[in-house]
Amino acid sequence: MAVPAQALKKLTDSLKSGSAIIQVDFFPCTRVANMHFVVAVSYSKRDDDILIKDPIDGKTKWLREAYGCRGRWSLSRAIYRIVYLEGNKEGEKCNHQCPKCCK
Repeated sequence: MAVPAQALKKLTDSLKSGSAIIQVDFFPCTRVANMHFVVAVSYSKRDDDILIKDPIDGKTKWLREAYGCRGRWSLSRAIYRIVYLEGNKEGEKCNHQCPKCCK
């Protein structure tokens, strides 16, 4: 399963100013999809890869190398789902009037 080109473009664009949670296959070179989630931090256009933070070991690594069948898969093939993180960066005003952060 691969994410569509439009979704990948939205992800790489959004990483210029934020991060996202992406679903990957924990054992990518097997027939069964093993659900795992990582945090996408930044995109390298030169390498066509995404720098991720992986909660399984706390390390920062490249997505395609770690979960793209050792770099053989395309970036869109290595990603199953994308969740965008929204929120205020430090110093920005909240605009959604929630009691938790809009004191």
